[in-house]
Amino acid sequence: MSGGLISLVANGAQDVYLTGKPQITYFKVIYRRYTNFAMEAIEQPLANSRFGNMDTVQIQRNGDLAARSCLKVTMPQVKGDVLRANGATSVAWVRRLGHALVREVKMKIGGMEIDKHVGTWLDIFWELTHTVESERGYLAMIGDVPEMTTLASGSQTDTLLPAYTLYIPLQFWFCRNYGLSLPLIALQYHEVRLDIWYNEIALLMNWTGEAAPVMTGYSMSDASILIDYVYLEAGERRKYAQLGHEYLIEQVQFTGEQNIGGGNSTTYRTNEKLQYNHPTKELIWCLRLGAFNGSGNGSSFNGSGRGKFLCYTNDDNAWETAALDYAAKNIAESCIFVKPSADEDYDVTETGLKIHNVSRFNCFAQNDLDAPASSSTTTSANAGTHSSSSGSYKYSNYGNRIKVDVEYLNHDDNIQQSLRDDIWVVTTNSEVPQTVPLYGSSNCDLLEHIQEAKVRVFIDASGNVSSINCISVTHTLSMNDVSVPVEDVDYDNRSPDSVSTGVHPDVTVTQFNNYGLRLDGKGNPLVSGNIQLNGHDRFSVQPGSYFNYYQTQNHHTRTPADGINVYSFALHPEKHQPSGTTNLSRIDSTIMNMTFGDSLRAASGCLKLDIALNTKYYVFAVNYNVLRVMSGMAGLAYSN
Repeated sequence: MSGGLISLVANGAQDVYLTGKPQITYFKVIYRRYTNFAMEAIEQPLANSRFGNMDTVQIQRNGDLAARSCLKVTMPQVKGDVLRANGATSVAWVRRLGHALVREVKMKIGGMEIDKHVGTWLDIFWELTHTVESERGYLAMIGDVPEMTTLASGSQTDTLLPAYTLYIPLQFWFCRNYGLSLPLIALQYHEVRLDIWYNEIALLMNWTGEAAPVMTGYSMSDASILIDYVYLEAGERRKYAQLGHEYLIEQVQFTGEQNIGGGNSTTYRTNEKLQYNHPTKELIWCLRLGAFNGSGNGSSFNGSGRGKFLCYTNDDNAWETAALDYAAKNIAESCIFVKPSADEDYDVTETGLKIHNVSRFNCFAQNDLDAPASSSTTTSANAGTHSSSSGSYKYSNYGNRIKVDVEYLNHDDNIQQSLRDDIWVVTTNSEVPQTVPLYGSSNCDLLEHIQEAKVRVFIDASGNVSSINCISVTHTLSMNDVSVPVEDVDYDNRSPDSVSTGVHPDVTVTQFNNYGLRLDGKGNPLVSGNIQLNGHDRFSVQPGSYFNYYQTQNHHTRTPADGINVYSFALHPEKHQPSGTTNLSRIDSTIMNMTFGDSLRAASGCLKLDIALNTKYYVFAVNYNVLRVMSGMAGLAYSN
């Protein structure tokens, strides 16, 4: 007897539970015949597609059912003329551009609001539900691609950012499940409308420079709603038109973003009573800190002036490397002064910052800095100079930290000496710790993190400094150090010359997708929390990691970004099939007790981040409701 036959006849009492009275076979394919249909994607143009405006569109009855839908937008080509005329030096769109563009979208039937989504919800929903396989394509659809989000600069006629078409998927109930497609054929007397509000362009851009880019006149070149229409055969079409329908739909309850409190706070507690109803399957909440959410950019780039950082990158893998190096070079360049107002003790009279003149305080040999390959050099004990076809150089070093290389285009020795006298560099003033370029809370001196830097000052033929460029640096900066806005630093004594001519300037940053405590999104602002129903704890107080990681690991496709917190009443909240709810309509008091704080900067000696100033608090509830369609009209079975 073969081995296979032995397995076949080796049956016992336990096998009755597995193969007794079988209901299926694995060796005959079974399929079901379906009603015939066809689908077509049809665009409906939007007439008022401008940043900061509201658009509305009536969904036409081009088909029998409406299914998946998206907002299609063509972003404008950005030319170099937006930059230097106003003092900006580079510009880029924000990450998750498609989500950031949508401030709010409402779905109405017969004038009644059925559901409403905001851009933050679209971003959170994607964070919780997307798969690794779909990530690259989805990010390309919403414009989160390098050619749109990398800071770009150039001449006035250069194209900095290309025109780009966004496809922003809507997430209403009929967009996510074909079985819940909207029966337009049965809505003879009610029109279906979408109302869309766009965010202002100031909240969609990152930039460098002394002033914001001039974006006046820029608008979306084209916008439309792209809808998958379903066509049914005559028999099914007649049933849809004549019979009544009831759909179990999902809604998102959201009462609006909230300001969590005043500024100057590293902790915050809230006991919010939720005004939500209906059988609810999960609660989702997050903060978008004022440091990162663009509130400082404000309307038309005229805000409170908060949101500048020492560095920025659109590459998630470059924060700990290229971005930190950029910040270190920014700090080193800010130590260079041109023709400062200084007293006989070499102190800047306005700030007390101690500086030294490059020409008079040389202390290392020329070969400590790289010189052009074509140059001929001479070396002395205290100074290094050389001449070449490209100019002359002078080196200087203070405290073995900041080394300066001055490059000239003018070969006249007297002019060079005069120019060298104009260049000054910061040294540490131990007598007054605050008199350093950047000094913050907990005695934090960011210059102390710069171990060694080499800065090249380029002077053009007219004798003007055209650039200050840190060409190499070693440092001990961390993401905690650079994730505090420079406006929040107690003392900012950096050179104004580095602002205008530095190669590594501050970056005004808006991060629509940042729910964390650092520029790279790391850290959950939620320290701990629980939920009370009618005065009773639904569960004991849990740390933030329970809501951010444990709950999402058990109930969602993906663990989301740090700071997105979830509590699920359902086993499988992503599925339409109900698997657990709590009926908040029958709960008199639902209170969320939450403590927020900055757990990453608890230690002394580091800059503190104000987590309250301009910070927005979001709480979403996902619930079930019933949509009834009959007699050519539709409405919700249960209102608020």
